[in-house]
Amino acid sequence: MEHSHDIVQLPPNLYEGSFAHSREALTLARELAALERPISLYYPGSSSDGSFTRLPDVHAIHVDSALDDTAIRDFEVLGAEAYRADAYTWSPAEPIDVVTLINPSGIDEDRVLGMSQLRDDGIVLWASWSGVPSRLVERKDMRLIGVISDPGEGDLTVDTEKLGDYFTRKAFTALDDSEQAFFMRRLQQYLDQYGLDLTVPAESLYEHLRAPDGQGLARDIDYQPPYTKAGTFFIFRKVASETS
Repeated sequence: MEHSHDIVQLPPNLYEGSFAHSREALTLARELAALERPISLYYPGSSSDGSFTRLPDVHAIHVDSALDDTAIRDFEVLGAEAYRADAYTWSPAEPIDVVTLINPSGIDEDRVLGMSQLRDDGIVLWASWSGVPSRLVERKDMRLIGVISDPGEGDLTVDTEKLGDYFTRKAFTALDDSEQAFFMRRLQQYLDQYGLDLTVPAESLYEHLRAPDGQGLARDIDYQPPYTKAGTFFIFRKVASETS
């Protein structure tokens, strides 16, 4: 795995992404998926994030409608391709091995993937500071094969077991003391703000928040029940097309 002192410095107009260990996560993801090197990587909506440049055997393609000429030139100096274009209408010229969706808030993932030229058995590496990739996990042509956790010190781990737990919110009885205390603080703040009294057990209200019809109230309280497992990078493999 690459170490920071081995990496060429980014030009000042590019930046390392909001996830500190994106490069290491990509290495783990392609190892898990057994992708043959070299690989092509497509990063739609990349802005000036240079996290996936300067990697051996990785050809990165960046697309963002907000890229300026300086950023495009800096990407090219690093051996990457970069285009000022709309990811909903632009498409790579060749099949892609990896599509990265990093903080894709506001992006229509289905439309982007539809134009991405992601090959069968290629992978999507997804990460966001909020939420989970609910849309991807619902797609019939995508299969979640692993989740990478990053405790913050760079000691990344890959989980391939019970991956549904990353999309299942904890029951009240499964909350630890700090999680229960946090829920109760949020609930009390909501009650105080609107001058309300709690007329049902807190556990019953919590369980309501876990259900789909409780999401409106969850937003009002500004609280979401935690998931059974929490991860940082989600790895999806594109299911091979059926042949007749």
